[in-house]
Amino acid sequence: MKWLIKTVSIVLLGMGCFACSSDETSNEGPINPKGEPVFSPLTLTPAEVKLGVDIRKVGINLFQAQSEDNANHDKNLNTLLSPWNQYMFLAMLMNGANDSVQQVVMSQQGISSMGEMNEYMKRVTEYLSRADARVSMSSFNSFWYDRNLSIDSNYESLLRNFYNAEVYTADLGSSEGTQAINAWGNKVTKGYLEDFLPDMVYYRNYFLASAMVFEGQWEKKFTRATTEKQFHNLDGATVTIPMMTGQLSNTYFFQNGKFSKTSIPYGNGAYSMTLILPKEGYDPLALLRDNDVALFADMEELRDQEGFFDTDVYVTMPMMDLKAEGNSNNAFTRAGYGSLLDRHIPLENMGECGTTGHYSLPEIVINRIHVIVNEEGTKVISATHSGDPTANYHQSFIVDRPFICYISEKSTNAIVFAGVINTLK
Repeated sequence: MKWLIKTVSIVLLGMGCFACSSDETSNEGPINPKGEPVFSPLTLTPAEVKLGVDIRKVGINLFQAQSEDNANHDKNLNTLLSPWNQYMFLAMLMNGANDSVQQVVMSQQGISSMGEMNEYMKRVTEYLSRADARVSMSSFNSFWYDRNLSIDSNYESLLRNFYNAEVYTADLGSSEGTQAINAWGNKVTKGYLEDFLPDMVYYRNYFLASAMVFEGQWEKKFTRATTEKQFHNLDGATVTIPMMTGQLSNTYFFQNGKFSKTSIPYGNGAYSMTLILPKEGYDPLALLRDNDVALFADMEELRDQEGFFDTDVYVTMPMMDLKAEGNSNNAFTRAGYGSLLDRHIPLENMGECGTTGHYSLPEIVINRIHVIVNEEGTKVISATHSGDPTANYHQSFIVDRPFICYISEKSTNAIVFAGVINTLK
């Protein structure tokens, strides 16, 4: 079956975490010739491990729900999102909601307390930013409230202390407020998302935003193919696009009757992109619906299963420059977090700016993302915002039809990026 790469679902999926032997403050461990730590894993408590697994499940749910929602609109659409970025937004929003909404969402997510979640988010976010000396992983958060209203001092302190958020007051019902938000958004996303807000879009009461920028060099550079190669889109059309090739030595490869997968490391090894290529007869959404436990399992977890190889892998994959923008409300609702989007429930913990008019929860949550993959490495720029309104044997891995991919960090198993690619042009 010939397929189209029109559905790239790129997700920063939350994180499933595993206890590690060395602490994040330790300078011990292997050092490369440049004097950089090759890998310095984060030590997690049992409670943090459980919370990380639960948050990872939320991210996977969001990824699956957004892919399903896109397919209902147009099955050939690419789905691009960052689950980690979206969860960061949800966490800040949830802190502003009233106690009854918090209890509902916490029970859905397996969270025992907001304080525990906030501590975890702070600790892991700080670690992700320094997990690899050759990878830049940055989070940026901001909260804006109308200058005629007030913000609860406890909520402001929480945003600053746990989410490193910048808090501003502005005239939100005017072009001045929109321009101020745009200036912030364009700065933190390095201009990759162009205008953060359309010029004529105004918000009242408050505006909440979370942005993420991931920039990783491949551990070993790819080589750009001398000629363009064919990619088979989901709808059966064939396109000729730039591709790149690379040999991964002594790496992991797994296959079963539904898909094959391998992982490509970045930098000094903390992060990697996992590629999942469906077998003929399966498309990416069908795999997501199957919920095969091996789909998002860490490659190490698959070592003892049939179909696992520790070998050389020759990868041929597309070079991509993809953008997406959409409304995340349906995906949030599909994933079970619709209670956070009920506009008739005031955000009491935000203060006056969250309760005025009793239309304070977001009418629409916007997600925008820009993904660039080339022979040098990968860039992922994501924003979520809303307001009121080895062996000698080797495997060939030729990515020439729709596939799934995700980027994760090694010790926390945090999936910072995930994608289903159905269509390329």
